Amino acid sequence: MNLNIRQLEAFVCLVRMGSFSKAASQLNISQAGLSILIKKLEEKLGVKLAERTPRNLNITANGLLLLPIAERILNDSKTILSIGKGGLTDYPSSVSLALTPTLATTLLPDVLKSFHNLYPRVTAVFRECTNERLVAEMHSNEVEFGLGFGMESSKGLDCRSIAEDELVMICAADHALAHKNRVSWADVIHCPVIMSAGSLTRATVNDTLLEIDRALTPIYAPSSLLTAIELARKGLGIAIVSSSVRPALAGTQMVLRTVHDPIIKRDMKVITRSGFTLSEPSQAFIRIFVEALNSVEW
Repeated sequence: MNLNIRQLEAFVCLVRMGSFSKAASQLNISQAGLSILIKKLEEKLGVKLAERTPRNLNITANGLLLLPIAERILNDSKTILSIGKGGLTDYPSSVSLALTPTLATTLLPDVLKSFHNLYPRVTAVFRECTNERLVAEMHSNEVEFGLGFGMESSKGLDCRSIAEDELVMICAADHALAHKNRVSWADVIHCPVIMSAGSLTRATVNDTLLEIDRALTPIYAPSSLLTAIELARKGLGIAIVSSSVRPALAGTQMVLRTVHDPIIKRDMKVITRSGFTLSEPSQAFIRIFVEALNSVEW
């Protein structure tokens, strides 16, 4: 049985776009032509891959099983063709990812600049979202990979630790804690605290403090990291944030301190679909992100 790359490409595009009309437009073929490619692939494999209804497109269990394999074959075929052209230069036109708002606000701008210098013809398309939404984006094949904290592997998705950050406190330069070289949670709980509502950071802090018989009730719970930084800059309290926040503090005259007893560290993870091989630009993007996080001075 000989696999047809064009049929695999049509199937992967159909899944990614979520409809025959969008996929046909993306591939620059008619919907009838796309349907024929999918039908021939189904006949060759002897299984149903997609079920079309008047309102929805449903990918079957066999289709979901085929998807990561087809993606890997397509990526490998591009690599083979690029070698034939004299070098590994035939990269995809874009990489797509989802990441948490904290990482997008703090590290992403410098990462995008470095990535563009390395791959000037490859566009990075990103979405800011919570961990729950990030996982949904991965399951729906909207993005190639995700970056965040506190994620775990699940059915069809793999999580891998690639770096580490820690939770820190930031405050205005004239705050009492700004003059302490060593700040502990015992110091923090006696101050007005700013911490995002419903965030992983807040859940992690609460769980840790429960273990040492302490509790923390934020006075402000903004949804935006930039809002938290501004509230702390105005002296309305101290903000508990990721250590990756430092780039966002440039020019603010604010003070950042590690919080001790205990120091709370977290793994930054990359999430990918099981069996899916990322393109070289995507792998490079992740490497640049790790280097950016590791270069943050705590």
